[in-house]
Amino acid sequence: MKRPSPFLLERYFDAREFATPWLLCASDCETRSVGELLSLEPGALERLLALDLGYGTSRGPEELRALIGGFQSGLSADDVVVHSGGEEVILTFCLAELEAGDHVIVHSPCYQSLLELPRSIGCRVSTWSADLSRGGALDLDRLADLLSREKTRAVFVNFPHNPTGFLPSITEWQQLVKLVGESGARLFSDEAYRGSARHDQAELPSAPTLDERACSLGLVSKALGLPGLRLGWAVSRDEDLLARMTAMKDYSTICSSRISEELACTALRNAAQILGETRERLATNRQAAARFFEAHSESFEYQEPIAGPICFPRLRHGTASDFADRVLAECGVILLPGDVFEGGAGHLRFGLGRKNAPECFDRLASCLSRN
Repeated sequence: MKRPSPFLLERYFDAREFATPWLLCASDCETRSVGELLSLEPGALERLLALDLGYGTSRGPEELRALIGGFQSGLSADDVVVHSGGEEVILTFCLAELEAGDHVIVHSPCYQSLLELPRSIGCRVSTWSADLSRGGALDLDRLADLLSREKTRAVFVNFPHNPTGFLPSITEWQQLVKLVGESGARLFSDEAYRGSARHDQAELPSAPTLDERACSLGLVSKALGLPGLRLGWAVSRDEDLLARMTAMKDYSTICSSRISEELACTALRNAAQILGETRERLATNRQAAARFFEAHSESFEYQEPIAGPICFPRLRHGTASDFADRVLAECGVILLPGDVFEGGAGHLRFGLGRKNAPECFDRLASCLSRN
């Protein structure tokens, strides 16, 4: 296994994220304080204060795993392994499932780990590109062609999609899962943005509910707005896969923070309220985005995201990285150039999940009007 390449998105954020409050490219939704979270439920503070700070179990406490199973379309505690964030899920899956020489297919553009970790293991990686000219639309015929060319070990996908906000129809999703399953490949479904669909949309069924060999990734970071807990999970109905992933955790975190696990339980018991607030905020911010991009159509080619807290407009003139640098210098607004996503050059990621997104759009509009 070779050393992975630098993580472009994380290096970009590390140099800029905390330099200004005007972050208009975050993929997480509005966060809340520990006190605000605990106030959602009587007795939550007392349970937290009484918590014993010994080691937790490698798979995570049964109560939390049961709550996660319900959040992921009605699966059980036995189908869940708790991890310290989504990054660890990708790592343990790759270490447990992939070997040098395996062929994998990765839906692209994507979070870099989904591409880089298989490559670092020595896998042969084919990218299945989203159609950015149609908002990230899928080409299932292209996927079928890739699967037919050689035996494939795993297929990596992510919906709602980062960075486009694309969400397939339930029919498309079922076709995709069936196509991968019938090929003999294992589906890895990054479902980090579950819970951020629009009010009138049904959530996609979690991949393991459609294929028992599939593995999905979930988080409290995005729609639930709790990235500081560093808490994620792997879900599969394949017990052997989960056991192998759990064994890989012995070389990373061993177990998760018991404080984070307790707070995640509180969040998941109150997920309906939290997600309701998230969806209201996203609806408001999508309207702000639509107004901004309509007023600046000479600068951006914009397609409204189908779901999720992000969108990926194309810049009509110049390079995305130069534009982002200029905007940061002139008005303090942080945008994420698509260069950090393989296959995303010429685009910019905008985040729609934060409370101050409308104000960020106003600052950006004022900046553009001066040029």
